[in-house]
Amino acid sequence: RQSAQQIARKLGVSKDVVQYRIKRLEKEAIIAGYYTMIDFATLGYTMIRVYIKLQGDDKAVKGKMLQDLIAIPETFLVYSVDFSWDIAFGIVTKSFREFDDKWEGFKGKYRRYIESTRISFIFDLVHYSRKYLSAAKPLEMKALSTGVGKLQNLDAADLKLLKLTAKNARVPVVELAGRLGMTPSAVIYRLKRLEKGGVILAYKAIIDFSRLGYEYYKVDVELEDLNVKNKMSGFLRLHPNVTYEDRTIG
Repeated sequence: RQSAQQIARKLGVSKDVVQYRIKRLEKEAIIAGYYTMIDFATLGYTMIRVYIKLQGDDKAVKGKMLQDLIAIPETFLVYSVDFSWDIAFGIVTKSFREFDDKWEGFKGKYRRYIESTRISFIFDLVHYSRKYLSAAKPLEMKALSTGVGKLQNLDAADLKLLKLTAKNARVPVVELAGRLGMTPSAVIYRLKRLEKGGVILAYKAIIDFSRLGYEYYKVDVELEDLNVKNKMSGFLRLHPNVTYEDRTIG
């Protein structure tokens, strides 16, 4: 949510140059959007991850399944996967019954195409803010955890503000104020309160790293010796290219 003027001062260029470069990066789809990182736990949600192995290789069916999963309001990640699984998705839910209703509805439509599934509960999703795209200290990073915050009491205006910024974190304060029917100073106050309460953890750009020469891989590790878990987390925390670590049950 930094303004073009703030970014310009940090880069030592003009505001117009910053605005031009941002628009160019958006036009070339290197920046695909901006989102607000929200700790789901503070809203009373639990994160569940599901892996699906399909029978056969029907790309049309897989495509329909992916679109149906994307259309579920509670899904926050949907993957097309290679190797051991074909599809993976993450979903937030306020109860296991709510999750079961969504899952059973999806399986009822596609059960004959599914060979096997695996379900796990994400109790801590750690996001690492890296600086590998700049010349800054490569190991400088910040770790932010979703899934561990305490439940917060939010009113209708807070929830609407979260909805407005979730899909576009760069919505100007004046526009937010107009859509919420409040003053800009009231919007700023609410945003700062949500940040302080750990509901809003960060504001992020969605970057297509493939356009910058990077490939994205996700690695799942099942440990026989749980004593090495902390050492492993320490290694991941210091690795300059690891962007997040999810800790799961199941």
